[in-house]
Amino acid sequence: MAVQKGEEKDGKWKIPPQEVIDLMSSRGHRLHHFVWHQVRNNWHLYPEDIKVKISALGWTPGGDPMNPRPAYYKGDNRSGRHPALDNNSGEDFLYMHRWMIEQVNEILSKVKDPHYPKIEGWKELPEPSDKRYPVPPAWFDSERLRQVKSDEFFKNTMQVWEKYYLTPDNLRLLSLGQLGSLIETTLHNQMHNRWSSDPGTVERPDPTSDDPEGIPKGEWDKPSYDFLGDTYSSHVNSRFWYIHGWVDSCIDRWQEVNEIKEIIWKGKWIGKIPQGESSGNMLNMFHKPDHHHDHGNEVTEVVRLIGQCGIFSDFYTEWLK
Repeated sequence: MAVQKGEEKDGKWKIPPQEVIDLMSSRGHRLHHFVWHQVRNNWHLYPEDIKVKISALGWTPGGDPMNPRPAYYKGDNRSGRHPALDNNSGEDFLYMHRWMIEQVNEILSKVKDPHYPKIEGWKELPEPSDKRYPVPPAWFDSERLRQVKSDEFFKNTMQVWEKYYLTPDNLRLLSLGQLGSLIETTLHNQMHNRWSSDPGTVERPDPTSDDPEGIPKGEWDKPSYDFLGDTYSSHVNSRFWYIHGWVDSCIDRWQEVNEIKEIIWKGKWIGKIPQGESSGNMLNMFHKPDHHHDHGNEVTEVVRLIGQCGIFSDFYTEWLK
């Protein structure tokens, strides 16, 4: 059966116009999204000398070298970490992805594709029986991955989380930063895992201390590399916008329940912006590499630095445990 315009062949996933895909798959945007997630998620693990060098490049999580806002703190639990619920890093998570949605919507308003006029996330998570949004099979020999893709996990864990984040009494007890942190580290991460598809037989290499040259250019920057489980590629995948559209709606729900007319954001870190650009111009920021050569070199240098200590994480890291 031929693939209809605006749909993927498996289910009824709407595909953004090519203008959006081209921007999301550009190397500049891939590196920015990748580094933003890496430094937030792993700051608590980096050696002090690496932190100093990353900060000197303007990539301290939260933006303030004197007061970093990592997404996790060290912990003595099985994972060795726990979500940072007291530093507004959860607001950074919500604000960053809301900003991405707003910028893509601006592009869509200019493209005027009737099949995809704007980003629209799920109103509620699709049931396992929903043929519009099928769950791809597990391709990796991992009990954890099979569990996340199971009907039981959806019913007993994901729907329980979803109900918690939709319950007004709970939203009244949580700050926006706490809500963002909890959503990111529970439901959001597992949505990426649950609806991810086989990325292929070759795994994207991370830089190492022996070869710290950053992520190789070429096949990993093609629009076809859109693995939902990798922060270098997840935002290229059409399913990304269903997930983050749902996450974004939680901000509005929290605001309404708490009767807040205007959110005064305490966490607005979207990563370092190229010199001479405002945060409102994503197209110039990431789609003109010659114009922002220095910025690209800085981001690449951050990738090299974290490659030297060999500390990376993605949504799928736990599959290997």
